[in-house]
Amino acid sequence: IVILYNDFITELYNISHEINMKPISDNFFDKSIFDVLEMSKEQGESEIRNIKNSDGHTLSYLTRQIFLKDGEMIGTLLLVEEITEIKKLENMRRDFVSNVTHELKTPLTSILGFAETLKKVDVDDKQTSNRFLSIIELEAERLMALINEILILQEIDEIEKIKFTEVAFIEVIRECVDLLKVNLKEGVELKIDLQDSEVYVLGVKEKVKQIVIN
Repeated sequence: IVILYNDFITELYNISHEINMKPISDNFFDKSIFDVLEMSKEQGESEIRNIKNSDGHTLSYLTRQIFLKDGEMIGTLLLVEEITEIKKLENMRRDFVSNVTHELKTPLTSILGFAETLKKVDVDDKQTSNRFLSIIELEAERLMALINEILILQEIDEIEKIKFTEVAFIEVIRECVDLLKVNLKEGVELKIDLQDSEVYVLGVKEKVKQIVIN
């Protein structure tokens, strides 16, 4: 029997009539409510989280039994929390961390790969050493750019200040090919045939480079 309730519960379950002193089963058709109340009978308290109802809301249920001073149990307090937005934010945070980790690993893998390869280069082979060092420098710059983007996300308004420029697409492709060659499996060859014509993309070079590498 419902003894006391607040407006939130009637809004959540679209109840427009008085439900005080009426059986809970006459007004609520959410199985989770009855599950959590049954658990409360057996355990004294119970909790069911992250349940989606028919309206698409994500809900959490918590019960606590109410006792008189002499120990007599006189009822159960049922707390229903609407956590739809909280779950959305949790999923966004999880996806953000996953994406950031993936993006940061790419330049780090290249830096480590070229640094390891550089150890095996003949000390007198300045040309090869300089080429590898240039690639490491480029990847370090890309890593720094990614970190700067994360910092920009802390202030959403800053995104509007990003300046688009004409990016030489052929140059980006050449840089990406040089980066990827070091990670090729043995026996795999990467060939590229580029025309000398000038092709430009309006955007941010590091973002264009990210797309090509991915």
